[in-house]
Amino acid sequence: MGFAPGWPHGEVAGCSPGVVPGAVIALPSDLQQSVATSEEKTQGFPKDARLLVSRDFTAVMRQGRRKGNALFLLHVWLRPGARCRLGLTVSRKVGNAVVRNRVKRVAREYFRQRQAQLRPGCACVLVARATAGGVDNVALACALDELFKPWFAPVGGTSLRVVP
Repeated sequence: MGFAPGWPHGEVAGCSPGVVPGAVIALPSDLQQSVATSEEKTQGFPKDARLLVSRDFTAVMRQGRRKGNALFLLHVWLRPGARCRLGLTVSRKVGNAVVRNRVKRVAREYFRQRQAQLRPGCACVLVARATAGGVDNVALACALDELFKPWFAPVGGTSLRVVP
């Protein structure tokens, strides 16, 4: 697999040196997708963990805080007492259907595995930028780590203080 057209041949911000966009590299062990067994099928991404309605997306984007990088823009709105939820926006600028679905799968899996670590009541809208389609899964995971890190709950505490 080659480089995406127009993509600088170098490191991806926030990732370890040597991560090259477009390279075929396996996901980190905590994100690997294996053949689904009956036990893994129970670890789905239920509808109550997703933002599905336009007005929910709009509320999060208007009232939440945002942070971005080269691949994604993340809007987060803390609503104490609510469940953590994720909404994804991946436009056709990202790529064809196969590429868009890959970006969504990686983002959903990342959120699903880490939603218990997020601060309670996080409503998140993740917007994929056009450059997200031209990088591999490892680079996507690195970009998501960079964005979600401030929203992880502190270890050993339950503070709801918003960290930008």
